[in-house]
Amino acid sequence: MMFEGKEKRLELIQELRACENYAKVSDTTDQDKLILQNYKERLLDGVTEAIQSSVISQTMDNLSKELVRLKQERKIANMVRIAEDVRRQREAEESGRRQAE
Repeated sequence: MMFEGKEKRLELIQELRACENYAKVSDTTDQDKLILQNYKERLLDGVTEAIQSSVISQTMDNLSKELVRLKQERKIANMVRIAEDVRRQREAEESGRRQAE
């Protein structure tokens, strides 16, 4: 899962590495350093948001599936309860007929 995440965000990682290399190699002014720092922060924010959105979407998907399963489970339990009530009622009627005979 981590490998897939790394592969999906490989371009962002390469941009961050390019920023680091640019900062090390070139003689930059304070304003260039500030611009570069802001750019790096935006890139990191983008990576963080992408990871958060991935986790949130997986969590929401799991919760949605769990809700569907729970609704189906309740529906089945209700059907079983009704079937048992009908069976008991039929058994009682049959018992009454047998006693009458």
